[in-house]
Amino acid sequence: MKLRDYFISQKKLSIEPERKVSIYESVMQKTHAPVSIFARMSFYTKVSLYTFVGLVFLASLYIPYFSSLVRQSDGVITTTPGGVGVQADYIAQIIETKGDIDIYNEGQKVESKLFRAGDRIVLSEGTEIVFHITTIAQAKVIGPAEFHIEKNDAGYTIQLVRGQYVELQSLKDQQQAEQQKKESVALRSSRVSIKAKEGENIHFTYTEDGEKAIIDNQWDGSLVVAKADDETTQEELAQHSTAELGTGTDIFVQTGTRMTPSQVANVLRNAPQEPEDTKILISGDQHNTIKAILSAEFLAADVQNVTEAYLKGDDRAYEVAYLNLYNKVNQIYNLMGITVPNKISDARYTHSLSVVISMIEHLLQQMDQHFYVAQSHQARLKKLLGWLYALREENYSSQAGSTLTGSALVGTLNLDDYKDLLGN
Repeated sequence: MKLRDYFISQKKLSIEPERKVSIYESVMQKTHAPVSIFARMSFYTKVSLYTFVGLVFLASLYIPYFSSLVRQSDGVITTTPGGVGVQADYIAQIIETKGDIDIYNEGQKVESKLFRAGDRIVLSEGTEIVFHITTIAQAKVIGPAEFHIEKNDAGYTIQLVRGQYVELQSLKDQQQAEQQKKESVALRSSRVSIKAKEGENIHFTYTEDGEKAIIDNQWDGSLVVAKADDETTQEELAQHSTAELGTGTDIFVQTGTRMTPSQVANVLRNAPQEPEDTKILISGDQHNTIKAILSAEFLAADVQNVTEAYLKGDDRAYEVAYLNLYNKVNQIYNLMGITVPNKISDARYTHSLSVVISMIEHLLQQMDQHFYVAQSHQARLKKLLGWLYALREENYSSQAGSTLTGSALVGTLNLDDYKDLLGN
């Protein structure tokens, strides 16, 4: 059969509909490439998918890094002194160090500026550490020393295993809030237990020198002292007094009492003068700078600012005004080359009226004994001292809500007892 005749014969044959559909689907599948789900996505859906995949990739790279970083930095973020944030596991934060300090957590040495209850802190000889216990107290320890902090229902206790010098003080010179009053801070060594009366602030130093152990109460209130082996028997150490731990049945023997403001004024007025050739005459530039620092106008503004913030209980304003006053006194120290004693060198952290008072008392004594200075400088420092004595007698925030301001609030202070300093 010829080919032409074959096709003519086939032309007359019909194909079943099902067969036609099958042939059509087969042709379509062979002539068109398959379309993926991704190809059918919109532009914004693709962007979202790419972003998600990228984030997952980055997380896989950096999460292990940040996890280790959090562990190394103890998992906390701290803010400025106005609000230190510490995780619940941590109860103390290092503020300042000098020398080698080792911290041990469950026997393992750690590198940290924070420590938990029970962490063992070891200081080598001559090392100093200043740290805050939560937000209620500041402590300073000088090595060689070893200690840890215990937390209990009453508050916190520094357990001094060995050491020669500890200073412990409340962070603010004020009546604390009700919640803060529930948390006390105490010191316990192998020989003695020292704490404040319930609900009161605290400021004292504890020094061991061989067989002697001396307590110096620098606060306006009493300390509660007990021997470490019998804390049920207690005695109160009066304000601004020193005592040596006793033997036998005596808890301590009081060895001295700080002078009253009037006594301080008498000592300053009658301070022994050194021979003429040993005293230093300050230069004209020093004189002019001190005169500017103690300008009557600026000093009056400082007095009013500190008084108003203190009596009204404005924490932030008091901190700013206090530091401004402290910096002026400290500037005179630096200008005259006078060293601030260790026990009052941390005034800028404590915001304590008692500490800045001690700074001015020491400055006046140094001026009297070692320098020739204009009497006007000393007179203005004594007036400042008299005002601080009077302000310290008032309770923090005792004028909260008062409409009085500035000089009017200064006028509410009882200055009669300090006329010998004020010159009135």
